[in-house]
Amino acid sequence: MQSLSIKQTAKKIAELKASGKKVALIDGCFDVLHTGHINLFRFAKKYADILVIGLYNDKIIRVNKGQNRPIHEINERAKFLSEIKSVDLVFEIEGVYLFKGQEIEDKFRKMLDTLKVNYIVTNQLGDRGWRKKQAIAEGLGIKLLLYKGPKTKSTTTIAQKIAQEN
Repeated sequence: MQSLSIKQTAKKIAELKASGKKVALIDGCFDVLHTGHINLFRFAKKYADILVIGLYNDKIIRVNKGQNRPIHEINERAKFLSEIKSVDLVFEIEGVYLFKGQEIEDKFRKMLDTLKVNYIVTNQLGDRGWRKKQAIAEGLGIKLLLYKGPKTKSTTTIAQKIAQEN
């Protein structure tokens, strides 16, 4: 499965919502899938009929996480995600910007305004920007679902452990 564009995703979301479905969005890298991701997806599906994943492109990840990332290119990550039964749609987040500052807030607001989902979902422990996401979402009439599950290893921690073993 190749990831959809944001416009294709917005069209599908509009159709799904018109048929009465509740739609949730999770954005992220999802470079090395782990139990924390699965727990987050399951949490989202408790509230939403449809789970959409906004997948950061390879350039965004490289700029924010270093030249050795992503471990898996976007098409591979989209394939992995599409095989998870909780995930219904995957789209590529385009552009290149840092994960901090006003630019990401503006990009996030524009993405939410385009997609018009019912919920955004994030992990309180894994997302330092969750409060800003909440403010942006509320300004657009979207509810933030904040997962407060147990702490798990992050993808970065897993990647560092693998690098040390080689």
